[in-house]
Amino acid sequence: MPSIANSALRLLRRVLGAPTRTAGPYAGKPTALDGNTAVAVTEAALGECAGLGGTFPVDAADLAWRTEQIRHGRNQLGGALGSQTAESPRGALATALGLAMGGVRATSFLSAPDLAAASDLLGIAAGRRLPLVIHLGSRALPGHAIATGSGHEAVHLAADSGAFLLFAGNVQEAVDLTLIARRVAEETLTPGLVAMDGDRTGLAMQEVRLPPAELISRFLGAPGDSIPSPTAAQRLLFGDRRRRVPRWQDPDHPVLLGAVQTPEIWGLGAAAAATYFDSWIRSSLNEALTDFRHQTGRHYDPISTYRVEGARTLLLVQGAAVETAQAVAEHLRKTERLRVGVIGIRCLRPFPEHALLTHLVNARHLLVLERTTTPLAGDPPLLREVRAAIDRDGDKDRFGADT
Repeated sequence: MPSIANSALRLLRRVLGAPTRTAGPYAGKPTALDGNTAVAVTEAALGECAGLGGTFPVDAADLAWRTEQIRHGRNQLGGALGSQTAESPRGALATALGLAMGGVRATSFLSAPDLAAASDLLGIAAGRRLPLVIHLGSRALPGHAIATGSGHEAVHLAADSGAFLLFAGNVQEAVDLTLIARRVAEETLTPGLVAMDGDRTGLAMQEVRLPPAELISRFLGAPGDSIPSPTAAQRLLFGDRRRRVPRWQDPDHPVLLGAVQTPEIWGLGAAAAATYFDSWIRSSLNEALTDFRHQTGRHYDPISTYRVEGARTLLLVQGAAVETAQAVAEHLRKTERLRVGVIGIRCLRPFPEHALLTHLVNARHLLVLERTTTPLAGDPPLLREVRAAIDRDGDKDRFGADT
């Protein structure tokens, strides 16, 4: 019997028409899901356990995970599905950290207030090299009132935690970036954050292709697989081969983790992390994006562009606003004869400085649109990033490319 989602999808295609898309060998079959359900179903297909306890709007993702656990019991790689429900969102993230330290492919679903209250735990996950993927349902933080709409304050609070940060513009991107983030996290031993706008994406029903089992097996593999250690630093730690998701806490091989350190030793550790681990994240991400395109036919870059060639005015946006800005740009081109293009920031960390500056060369105006304010500061956070990138590029022009 056909599902209600697929029946509705066929009706919408008949009424609105279906766009032609290039599909790779493992593109997946189309269905219709909201963002929270889609990422939870995707994580249940490839993961092992989730720390649950997030608040609106990601409580729907917790429910979807429990449903998958009851329905199937195992993921598409044959591993058992489990969940640990905490009394608070902070406890949910702490649970996911503990699972990852034990070698479990784990996840957690958090709203913006949840993550803001547990930002120190995200820093601990990055410092202890935990290959964890966290899903953020973006929501405005409380200010003069409690908000239900999207806001990006927590996204930028998390930007300097040490985790890499990907921002989905729609449900399909949220699903695909889940796989990409998982691969990068487990290659580089760095936690990844996949964000989406809570109301425009997390709660919105959209067409999406979920990853088939063949794609998960080829693109990710099982957490217990033995893989070659990909960098010199990891070979020093693990030898020539390591478990895909390392067991940092292993009763059979006990080590001291997270001990108190003097300021000098702590500083050396922070500098070493930047040199031996963080510097490889950008290239690992680019490789994962390229491989994903070959497998599925869906193309992603750290930034998305729309009609930027020859544009004199560029709109720079994040998240679900990207598609809205594209519609606005098209309207202005048709009605006002304005050459407007759109740049979407899909990867906030590591910040895609070079790719962004390449598209700014010929534009006269850049409008940076953000879902956040920064009281008592000169610029909101995304605009600060852009100004810093332009200033650094100017320093290279003045003092040389190696500046």
